[in-house]
Parts: sequence; C-alpha cells; structure tokens
Amino acid sequence: MTEIFTDLAKRMVIFLIAGQTFLHFGMGKPYERYVKLTISLMLVAQLVSAVFSFLPSFHPGRGENPAKEELISFEEQWKSNQEEFEKKLYQQQSRLEKEWEEKVEEMVPDEADKEENQIKIEEIRIQ
Repeated sequence: MTEIFTDLAKRMVIFLIAGQTFLHFGMGKPYERYVKLTISLMLVAQLVSAVFSFLPSFHPGRGENPAKEELISFEEQWKSNQEEFEKKLYQQQSRLEKEWEEKVEEMVPDEADKEENQIKIEEIRIQ
C-alpha cells in the first residue's frame, strides 16, 4: 500500500519539476498563467485518478478495488508459503532427530549405557 503512495509521490514530484522547467524555459511572461493553470489541472487530475483507483465503483467488471484484491492475493500466497515452509521444517527436524538417534545408538554399545544416554538426550532436548 505504501508503495502505491510512494510511486504516486515520485510521479508527482517529477511532473512538478518538469512543469517548472517548462515554465522557466517556456514561451515567456504572457503565457505563464496559462501554463501554470494547465500544470495545476494536470496535477489535480493525477491526484483524483489515484484516489478514485481505490474505489470499487470505478472499476467496472472487477467488483472489488484492485488494492484490496492484491492484498488478498498476497495474504493467500503468504499463507501457502508459510505452510510449505513449516512442512519442510518439520521434515528436516524429524530427519535430523532420526540421524541423531542412529548416531547415538552406534556410539552406545550395551543397554545400560543406552538408558543413561537416552536420559541425557532427553535432557538436551528439554534445554
């Protein structure tokens, strides 16, 4: 949302600079007020079109305003990416736990030592 307003501000500033340059190097004093009026009207038109772009009634056939549709699509994509990330993270965690348990079993030769190390593993997981 802020990107839309930032883009609008950039376009307006560039337009004002171009308008002032045109006014400075333009036709001269007699036409100065007409050029200022034209520049002002064009600037107001840009502002009004930006404001109207957020209203749903000015987008026939779309039903909703585009900013809201874009936000909804972004949220849906974010949720799907988050679910996919959580699934991969869970798979990675279970794989690492299995590898860890296999290494511990290789290192511990008898049952008595396995029980002691299992307790240590549980303590490490808790911490």
